[in-house]
Amino acid sequence: MLFVPTLESLWLSCILAIATSIISITVTQTEVTRPLREFLNKKSKFFGYLFSCFYCLSHWIVFILVYLYHIQLVPSENFFINFAVTSFFIIGLSTLFSGFVFKVKILAMNRHKAEIDMLEKMKTN
Repeated sequence: MLFVPTLESLWLSCILAIATSIISITVTQTEVTRPLREFLNKKSKFFGYLFSCFYCLSHWIVFILVYLYHIQLVPSENFFINFAVTSFFIIGLSTLFSGFVFKVKILAMNRHKAEIDMLEKMKTN
């Protein structure tokens, strides 16, 4: 018997992947959460590292979300197989989305820098 994940499970996996990506990037990369990261780094090297690595943090976020939402993407009666396959599927999607976000961020930063350089050249001429 062929098991096909429901469209709802796949859609929820995509939504959770995007949410995970945005949460992990926000927590690990923004200035707003810098005090939290510095505090955690002083208290524990593990948590300091965890909250400064978007890829590491995304694993823990996905593990929590998959546990809470009980998504099933594989035809197994074994909870741990379902949990592992679903979690790593969502982590993979989240990583792809994070790569896209970082690429857009780098392009925007390069464009902004080029605009500033051009304005400075115009002022000196």
